[in-house]
Amino acid sequence: MEADFERNARVPLPTTPPGSRLARWAWAAWLALIVYGSLTPWSGWRDAGVGAFSYLNAPWPRHVTDFDAVVNVLAYLPLGWLSALAMYPRLRGLRAVLAAAAFGLALSTAMEALQTFLPARVASNVDLLTNGTGTVLGASLAAPFAERWIGGGALAGISQRWIESDVAPALVLLALWPLAQIDPGPMLFGNGHAVAVPPGIGTIVATQQSAPLLPRLAPAAFMLTESLVTLAGLLGVGLALFSILRPQAPRYALAGALCAIGLVAKTLIYGAVFGSEYALVWATPGALIGLTVGGVLMLLSAGLRPLVLARASLGCLFFLIVAVNVVPRNPYHAAWIEQWKPGKLLHFSAAAAWLSAAWPYAMLAWLVYGLVARRGAQPHSTEP
Repeated sequence: MEADFERNARVPLPTTPPGSRLARWAWAAWLALIVYGSLTPWSGWRDAGVGAFSYLNAPWPRHVTDFDAVVNVLAYLPLGWLSALAMYPRLRGLRAVLAAAAFGLALSTAMEALQTFLPARVASNVDLLTNGTGTVLGASLAAPFAERWIGGGALAGISQRWIESDVAPALVLLALWPLAQIDPGPMLFGNGHAVAVPPGIGTIVATQQSAPLLPRLAPAAFMLTESLVTLAGLLGVGLALFSILRPQAPRYALAGALCAIGLVAKTLIYGAVFGSEYALVWATPGALIGLTVGGVLMLLSAGLRPLVLARASLGCLFFLIVAVNVVPRNPYHAAWIEQWKPGKLLHFSAAAAWLSAAWPYAMLAWLVYGLVARRGAQPHSTEP
């Protein structure tokens, strides 16, 4: 009997299919962004004497723009896509699509009902329809490929070869980092401004001009500070990425791609909001110095041990958080930011501002967890 027990103990227990944990973390993160953007500005709640679900029976709006419809579809499409992947292997195929559609419709119904109590928002049955369409479309695109992507296909194989195990939250945060760069902060990669957490865009813009903890800096001192902030932001995300990659992963290519996506996102949003002539306004001398020095340091540090990389990333993020909250605002940026008028992208911009403020704290928390709870642990599963 003892020999049978030992033999059975060596038999691996069934595990969750590779990648499902990552899909669930990504699903939760996107859900949080949808809820935040849907209920922005999170203030002025009041009962207007209209039923929360009265919008369901309301007449079809006279003015329905294609832009609003497309934005609603695109906002919920990733939710449906991630829902189908997150439910694998419990639900597959048509069942996964139907379950994702039901959840997307229920979520949209709740969000529209809550918007009834926000003066700045308008509950709409058109939004419900387009949100549901996006969810169904996303789930339909993902469900047929869930087994190939998660259950042992090429993508799962790459994940197993390149990425350490049990790092799904870090992967999600790294994927969200380019979105955090959309917010027009005063310094490149200067995420983590604590007073930017309040939800309204107007409040966020106002805080960019709030009284700093330090006196106003001279131009040369501010350029040096901007270089250090850009450097800390770049190293914070780059070293965190290196710390979860296996030795055989193409570290330089992945880090370069992540940084490039962040810069492209910032360039596109600046060009769309302010005009093409302002698309590269982020490329100040201080930012370019920080990018150059940060790139060199990342090249030199890529081969360090994961524990050392995680500690260095933690230190960079801590410095970043302190710096962006004590350095005085650039008066030229304060005047320029008054032109920031997201218009129809107001709620998307609010979610991006919230993500920009929260991202360093979230990554800092994950790194602390890794250093405290996972120190010296060896990977035993193939799931990221």
